[in-house]
Amino acid sequence: MGAQADLAPSLKQSPVPQLWIAGERDSKFTALARRAAGNKAAIIPHAGHRIPLEAPEKLAECLQQLITATYE
Repeated sequence: MGAQADLAPSLKQSPVPQLWIAGERDSKFTALARRAAGNKAAIIPHAGHRIPLEAPEKLAECLQQLITATYE
């Protein structure tokens, strides 16, 4: 198994708009998203790690909201 450095502190300082997205059935990444982004995390119901395949409409909705909020 690989190990990656925790980049969350650097990402929190980034001026780039971010949205942390995780599937509710992916406990590892749901916890990471909540820890890193708090209430700005988007947790997709009934999805696991493969959100684009498991919940493409909900993913698109989350991305559209981010784009709208950022560039409106």
